[in-house]
Amino acid sequence: MKSRYVLISTVWDEEKYIQEAIESILCQTCLPQKWFIVSDGSTDRTEEIVKTCALEHSFIELVHRDRNLKSAGFSSKAHALNDGAGRARKLDCEFIGHLDGDVSFDSDYYERQFEEFRRDPKLGITGGFIYELSGSQFVSRPTNRTHSVAGAIQLFRRSCYEDIGSFVPMAHGGEDWYAEIVARMHGWTVRACPELKVLHHKSGAGRRGRFKEHFRQGVMDYSFGSHPIFEIAKRLCRIPEKPLLLGAGCGMAGFFWSMVTRRKLTVPKEVRNYLRQEQLGRVRTFLRWPPGRIS
Repeated sequence: MKSRYVLISTVWDEEKYIQEAIESILCQTCLPQKWFIVSDGSTDRTEEIVKTCALEHSFIELVHRDRNLKSAGFSSKAHALNDGAGRARKLDCEFIGHLDGDVSFDSDYYERQFEEFRRDPKLGITGGFIYELSGSQFVSRPTNRTHSVAGAIQLFRRSCYEDIGSFVPMAHGGEDWYAEIVARMHGWTVRACPELKVLHHKSGAGRRGRFKEHFRQGVMDYSFGSHPIFEIAKRLCRIPEKPLLLGAGCGMAGFFWSMVTRRKLTVPKEVRNYLRQEQLGRVRTFLRWPPGRIS
């Protein structure tokens, strides 16, 4: 049985990668009803490539959006997502997916996810595991976890998507994390499938620099109201990840710098409280023997 789904991609200057993402979708055993590709002020050939493909495939629709320099970056992405979401919600579909313009995957990628949804009526968000280039080969991203789905590839059950509502613009990112927290608040399960391999061709760390990226993640964690005890435990668990020790240290620095300078918290109080309860529960689980993974 084929499932009805709509995809939303927010892209900015993805001319090097967008064609691979398009080819991955065109090869799917189950094509989407509609694919809204929201160009967030691209200045390269991204829009030209999408327009050419849209002429041949009517389910692809380019949405041009002028980039607001005052809210560029992560905040701009949230606005672009909301633009696409508003269009997707007008359609009769079972699932809504977010898809970055720099990934690729196998032809049965979406069909296998629909099977997961049919097996578990409480599954609200799913997706694969991200693989990134290391040397000459793609390897599993160190932060891949079965209880969390990367924002680049989140697929939502329609009713879960409605429970989440609009995506909150955040200066340091985290709209995908926010979606997962709110989904769990409403009783939905979030689960990634390790067997579904997604190649990510352009990492954020590569664009922004590893140390800046880890620092940003620490600032982002604080902006969500992450519990300090959990943050310390999380960073200690990430010491072995590259860059060894320094990455975890930069993340810790970003978090506690934000705490000392009393930076603004960006998510509603009830979401912060729910997140902290979850985190403290995971810390208690981690401290039992044998220990688990906390991050």
